[in-house]
Amino acid sequence: MADTPATPRRVAVVGASGVVGQAVTRHFATLEDWSVTALSRRTPLNFPGADFRSLELLDPDGMQ
Repeated sequence: MADTPATPRRVAVVGASGVVGQAVTRHFATLEDWSVTALSRRTPLNFPGADFRSLELLDPDGMQ
């Protein structure tokens, strides 16, 4: 049996509103030892267990 880490592992999913991004976000959000930050230009669907941030990577002022 594998030991779980003392602090959660973290993953940032860029493009979370796309087909692949939604699947990746959904997968990691169901895992107990992962903290998920989902990034997208469009407001993505809400998945329990994921923190969503809407931003445009080409707009530096919008990321502050």
